[in-house]
Amino acid sequence: MPAYTLPKGVFGVGVGTSYVNSGRHSRSQFRGITRRDEHGDSVNSNLTANLNIAYGITDDLSLTLFMPYIMGFGFQEMHDGELEDLGNSIGFGDLTSLLQYRFYENEESKLQSAFIAGMKFPTGFTGVTSNEGELFEATNQPGSGSWDPLFGLAVSKTFKNDINLDANFLYRLTTEGAQNTDVGDVANYNVALSYPIHHTHDNPFSHRHSHDREKGILHKLLPEHILGQYVAWDMIFEVNTIYQSIPEESGVKIENHGGTTVFLSPGVRMTFNDRVVFNLSVGFPVIEVLDGEQGGSDFRLFAGLATSFGGS
Repeated sequence: MPAYTLPKGVFGVGVGTSYVNSGRHSRSQFRGITRRDEHGDSVNSNLTANLNIAYGITDDLSLTLFMPYIMGFGFQEMHDGELEDLGNSIGFGDLTSLLQYRFYENEESKLQSAFIAGMKFPTGFTGVTSNEGELFEATNQPGSGSWDPLFGLAVSKTFKNDINLDANFLYRLTTEGAQNTDVGDVANYNVALSYPIHHTHDNPFSHRHSHDREKGILHKLLPEHILGQYVAWDMIFEVNTIYQSIPEESGVKIENHGGTTVFLSPGVRMTFNDRVVFNLSVGFPVIEVLDGEQGGSDFRLFAGLATSFGGS
């Protein structure tokens, strides 16, 4: 999430898809859960589709709405020494609204900063049942049933070599929701470096480059026009850190949940005619510090498409 905001009166609409391939519990992990008479569960993969709508209230204040549709495939549960196949948990997730206020912009240093604040509303499905007709636990439901405030900070900087730096911190403070469960606070720390190619036009989704550079090898390899349409590129490298605190049910911590995962995520962004933006990235977990016995993540894929209209 960069610090720059939509211009006043501009609407932005986007769709994004995120796929996470998860690791399964190993046999030794299952034996440990059984030996300690604990509860543990795992999921084969998660596919999330998001609809995003944004509006520039002023040049420095934007409102964004996120509506996810969440598909968790192949849940398994270890309970009382038995491994059960629960099936899939699928449905709409919780609607999130975010206000982003850019409080600092310096054209000379090309530095911008913005505050982020918002709320996650309990609009998602919380009554999805397993293959056996039993209610999925709250941690495995598409929605949490809780009202969760969010707050954070974003910073963007363009350097003299035209490399862009975007960094943001976003924290979700969860409250008790469905099944008397607090699914755990979530903190996101993200840093992205991007290198522009063929940015000879102003790009409303980027840092608005307008320069004429000597062409390098990437400029020669990547086309500036596709089917007669102008195309600008950004080569992107991100570090994404996700922390989730241990969830609680009726004040009691749920074992084998929560922890921190760090992804390294290379990607590419294509901008067509300065209006339509396509993003693609793949994330590889390089650090996983998880509570108890968990399968973790194998890799993550993300693809997104967005456009804007309106304004002057």
